[in-house]
Amino acid sequence: MNKISVIIKREYVTRVRKKSFIIMTILAPILMAAIIIVPTVLMMNQGGEFKKIAVIEDNSNLFKGVIKNTKDVEFVYLDNTKVEDLKKTFEKDGYYGILYISPELVNTPNAAYIISKKQPPMASCSILKARLKKILNDRSCCHTRLKILMT
Repeated sequence: MNKISVIIKREYVTRVRKKSFIIMTILAPILMAAIIIVPTVLMMNQGGEFKKIAVIEDNSNLFKGVIKNTKDVEFVYLDNTKVEDLKKTFEKDGYYGILYISPELVNTPNAAYIISKKQPPMASCSILKARLKKILNDRSCCHTRLKILMT
């Protein structure tokens, strides 16, 4: 039994004293943290530019002026505008995207969506979802889910 403990001790010491073991012991936690933290930071800081979003409602006007502007996003409410017409020219008109709110939003959770050429920042989408949910909850309606359509 004594010989086995001597062999185990020798093997353990020779493995631990290797440079690769010491380097990986230090680098492994750093690499794991980087894999988790870097994508999160990149997604939260995506964009940074000021965005103007056109808001279109179909004859309901439930949300007119309710979604407030932030330092990064301005919501412009458009009347008598068709989504199909604006889809073709929204970038030329200076809009980052279109927020379409269907009158069925009260009954159908997926009736609000963003149309954009680029992926909107996650922070802006989560703020917008929270505001729409709050408005619907204040009016005793159902919850909402926000779809993002890329054209």
